[in-house]
Amino acid sequence: QRQMCIRDRYDANNQRTEDEAQKWNSNKNRWENNLCIRYTYGNKSMTTEYYKWNSKKKEYILVPEMTVTMDK
Repeated sequence: QRQMCIRDRYDANNQRTEDEAQKWNSNKNRWENNLCIRYTYGNKSMTTEYYKWNSKKKEYILVPEMTVTMDK
Protein backbone atom coordinates (compact mmCIF):
# COMPACT_ATOMS: atom_id res chain seq x y z
CA GLN A 1 0.00 0.00 0.00
CA ARG A 2 1.42 3.37 -1.05
CA GLN A 3 1.41 6.18 1.47
CA MET A 4 4.52 8.37 1.26
CA CYS A 5 7.29 8.96 -1.26
CA ILE A 6 10.47 10.81 -0.25
CA ARG A 7 13.05 12.24 -2.66
CA ASP A 8 16.46 13.39 -1.45
CA ARG A 9 18.70 15.92 -3.22
CA TYR A 10 22.44 16.37 -2.62
CA ASP A 11 25.03 18.99 -3.56
CA ALA A 12 28.47 18.50 -5.11
CA ASN A 13 29.94 17.83 -1.63
CA ASN A 14 27.44 14.99 -1.11
CA GLN A 15 25.60 16.98 1.58
CA ARG A 16 21.84 16.61 1.65
CA THR A 17 20.20 19.84 0.48
CA GLU A 18 16.53 18.87 0.31
CA ASP A 19 14.00 16.18 1.18
CA GLU A 20 10.62 16.30 -0.52
CA ALA A 21 7.75 14.15 0.75
CA GLN A 22 4.68 13.37 -1.30
CA LYS A 23 1.50 11.64 -0.13
CA TRP A 24 -0.52 9.22 -2.21
CA ASN A 25 -4.02 10.51 -3.02
CA SER A 26 -6.05 7.38 -3.67
CA ASN A 27 -9.09 9.38 -4.83
CA LYS A 28 -7.09 11.03 -7.62
CA ASN A 29 -4.70 8.07 -8.02
CA ARG A 30 -1.56 10.24 -7.90
CA TRP A 31 1.26 11.53 -5.70
CA GLU A 32 0.75 15.02 -4.25
CA ASN A 33 3.25 17.36 -2.62
CA ASN A 34 3.13 17.45 1.16
CA LEU A 35 6.36 18.60 2.85
CA CYS A 36 9.79 19.89 1.87
CA ILE A 37 12.80 20.08 4.18
CA ARG A 38 15.73 22.23 3.04
CA TYR A 39 19.21 22.09 4.55
CA THR A 40 21.77 24.89 4.39
CA TYR A 41 25.32 24.60 5.69
CA GLY A 42 27.51 27.26 7.22
CA ASN A 43 31.11 26.96 8.39
CA LYS A 44 30.11 25.68 11.81
CA SER A 45 26.36 25.12 11.58
CA MET A 46 23.51 23.53 9.65
CA THR A 47 20.04 25.05 9.30
CA THR A 48 16.97 22.93 8.63
CA GLU A 49 13.87 24.67 7.27
CA TYR A 50 10.46 23.01 6.96
CA TYR A 51 7.95 23.93 4.26
CA LYS A 52 4.35 22.74 3.92
CA TRP A 53 2.66 22.47 0.52
CA ASN A 54 -0.07 25.04 -0.12
CA SER A 55 -2.35 23.58 -2.79
CA LYS A 56 -4.12 26.88 -3.45
CA LYS A 57 -0.87 28.78 -4.07
CA LYS A 58 0.80 25.69 -5.60
CA GLU A 59 4.02 26.30 -3.69
CA TYR A 60 5.81 25.35 -0.49
CA ILE A 61 5.31 27.79 2.40
CA LEU A 62 7.93 28.13 5.13
CA VAL A 63 6.89 27.03 8.63
CA PRO A 64 9.22 29.37 10.62
CA GLU A 65 8.54 27.87 14.06
CA MET A 66 10.02 24.57 12.82
CA THR A 67 13.32 26.09 11.58
CA VAL A 68 16.30 24.73 13.51
CA THR A 69 19.99 25.72 13.42
CA MET A 70 22.50 23.32 14.96
CA ASP A 71 26.25 23.37 15.45
CA LYS A 72 28.14 20.85 13.32
